[in-house]
Amino acid sequence: MRSSIAILFVGIIFLSSCGSSSTLEELKTQKSEIEGEIKALKDQLAELDEAIKKIDTTSNDEKLELVTVIDLNPDVFNNYIEAQGKTFTENNVMVTTDMGGLVKGVFVDEGQYVNQGQTLIQLDNSIITSQMAELETAISLAKEVFDKRQRLWNQNIGSEIEYLQAKNQYESLIDKKASANVQLSKTSIKAPISGYIDMINVKLGEMAAPGMPACQIVNNTMMEVKIDLPEVYLGKVNKGDEILIELPAIEKEVKAKVSAVGQTVNAYNRAFQVIASIDNKDNIIKPNMLVKAKFNNLTVSDAIVIPSNLLQESAQGYFVFTAETDSLTNEVVAVKKQIEVGESYGGQIVVTKGLNESDVIINEGFRNVLDGQLIKIQG
Repeated sequence: MRSSIAILFVGIIFLSSCGSSSTLEELKTQKSEIEGEIKALKDQLAELDEAIKKIDTTSNDEKLELVTVIDLNPDVFNNYIEAQGKTFTENNVMVTTDMGGLVKGVFVDEGQYVNQGQTLIQLDNSIITSQMAELETAISLAKEVFDKRQRLWNQNIGSEIEYLQAKNQYESLIDKKASANVQLSKTSIKAPISGYIDMINVKLGEMAAPGMPACQIVNNTMMEVKIDLPEVYLGKVNKGDEILIELPAIEKEVKAKVSAVGQTVNAYNRAFQVIASIDNKDNIIKPNMLVKAKFNNLTVSDAIVIPSNLLQESAQGYFVFTAETDSLTNEVVAVKKQIEVGESYGGQIVVTKGLNESDVIINEGFRNVLDGQLIKIQG
């Protein structure tokens, strides 16, 4: 190769020295020779570049396996028991009437909020009102007679029988009035609790029968969840425990407190019932919604946790790949680490042995690397 460079150099000097003294044919011949030397040099350079690429892998990023990594940060790991349940409310009242009568007025609409004691439906009370008017007249007369008999009796005038008869007549009418007032009050169907009118079963002009459901009132401010837990978890859930309630229908997760734990096991499904209370001030949770309840049965502080999908298994046990920098070559390589694992939940698993918080775990591309293989970490 050195001879080729020398010939090229001599040719150039010769041309500069000969100038116009050479013939045209000689100059063309010399040019052709020099071009041939240049082509040969280019071919040799290309061969050298190819040889360098095969030997020096650090200069060819395409031969490195591209991976992403995650840092290990010790954190609190929680493991949960999961079970299905359903929401309900005790403040769900079907309002009825104790007496029958013609419906004279419906003062509420479905979906309307009502306060406790508010009149919802009015029944015909004309007969009782008429009776009340007659009683008022009779009471007024009986009181006048009783007052006179009492004054005479106090003066030792008249018989005791006449005095007692007047007193009894007056008091009997007072009792009848009280009884009529009770009957009159029952013609007005009032709200026993505050809440929303969920359903109205009577219409204006219809006859309401005693015990017939007139309307339904629901108050969802405080909801409860009923959950059936397998009997193997007896003793692991206690009153006052905080649990998580996931409501898939509204894509919401709320906290709840266990208010009661069943004392018997169902003979059919081998489960015991747990009831939890939920604060529902925004009224977004409705009765009979399906829920997923999560009971925390394990907490590990400062746990080394990795995504469970990065876990691989061999005859020697579980392993993962870490990314480490070679201290001599400064190259990044994949290193196979044998590990031991513990509990897992939600796609995460606790590593109990084999890793420390300074390790960097290979994430994307972990199935394409081998122990000791050169890798390149993507940003």
